[in-house]
Amino acid sequence: GDNAWPWGEHEGNTYNEFTAYEENFLVTLVFLPPTARRDRFAVGRLVTTPSSHMDLLPTVIELGGGSPGPLLGSSLAGQLQAGPPAANGHPILAVQPYGGTQVVRLDYPRKVRLDLATGRVITFDLAQDPLELLPVSDAPLGPGLRLVD
Repeated sequence: GDNAWPWGEHEGNTYNEFTAYEENFLVTLVFLPPTARRDRFAVGRLVTTPSSHMDLLPTVIELGGGSPGPLLGSSLAGQLQAGPPAANGHPILAVQPYGGTQVVRLDYPRKVRLDLATGRVITFDLAQDPLELLPVSDAPLGPGLRLVD
């Protein structure tokens, strides 16, 4: 799929346009390698590391034998190919431009959400609280906030 859709996990989050909870962004990717080359891939492997649509182009380039070069995303090829899965954790930036504009930096398990409408910075630990019900911190926007290293 190309987009997620909330199913009532958070009260009032009934459309995919108002908030930046995980259910507003998460989609499933299914990768089916060609039958003749299945031995090169980890068929049946479930990859749970968060990734971004920006990772798809570098992945296709690398699986095709090329070098992705300096792209915004990171290749997922190391997680799809046979053998031990390669680490692929990297910070992900996401923007919810509707309903007041929210900007998210996900560096799993830490998620920082900047709500520009309210001026709040809300941090969650998704490993401990995957439904984002209990923020680790909720503070007004102040100087020094960096979403990108």
